[in-house]
Amino acid sequence: MKRIALIFLCIMIALCTAVPAFAQDQNLGYGYTCSQLCTVKEADLSEDTIEFFFSDCQGHFSNDKVTVYITNTSKDAANFQVSVGWNGDAVQTSMDSGFVTLEPGITGKFLLENISQFPEKANDDLGYVPGSKLSGSSIIRIKVTGLSPDDTFVITGIESYRKVMGSGLAAIKSSTIVKQFLIPQYISDAKLVIKDEEVVKEVETKEYTMIQPDTRSVVGFIILTVSSAILCIGGITIFTYSYITRRGKENDGEI
Repeated sequence: MKRIALIFLCIMIALCTAVPAFAQDQNLGYGYTCSQLCTVKEADLSEDTIEFFFSDCQGHFSNDKVTVYITNTSKDAANFQVSVGWNGDAVQTSMDSGFVTLEPGITGKFLLENISQFPEKANDDLGYVPGSKLSGSSIIRIKVTGLSPDDTFVITGIESYRKVMGSGLAAIKSSTIVKQFLIPQYISDAKLVIKDEEVVKEVETKEYTMIQPDTRSVVGFIILTVSSAILCIGGITIFTYSYITRRGKENDGEI
């Protein structure tokens, strides 16, 4: 009896801990473990623009998609752009999100899809292979305008990288980008960046807006998961009770 009760308790604990953790990792994006805190240094600025080039990144790529979250932790609004690959001249060898303005405290979710459709320009300094396509190993470029020295922003999604270079592919100080623990709100409160290009009266205009991520699927998944866990617990309870009752009757019959 004590062994059965112990097994039942272990199963209950496992269900209670596994269900919320699974829902959190799969639906809310908390699978990330860290972020990169970036501090603007005057030496890295080119006028009011700063660029960071990350090579051999991990954590940002899945199913031919690149996802990077940027949180503006400075005191002023600034413009941010995420690009994959190196800018080419004759052919397009990079994809970019377009610039979007992030107010202080706001996180933008930059999503670039189907990146393998584009060729990748060969560049020995960046480790590109001639004839290759954009992929998870392509350079990730973060370009920012409107920030001042000592302003900060946070990059989430790039868990690790081999090398990072600044504007003009110059070396940057080690204190410029510092790894820190993930703040879950940087993911849960993110707004998806949408690139919208229109041509009106022969004038090309580009507008970039952000929308809250669709939570219907998240809520539905959590409800389904919790319901399944309850049914499972109910089944285990009924089975355990039946087993204990049957053993009790068998023991009574042996007396």
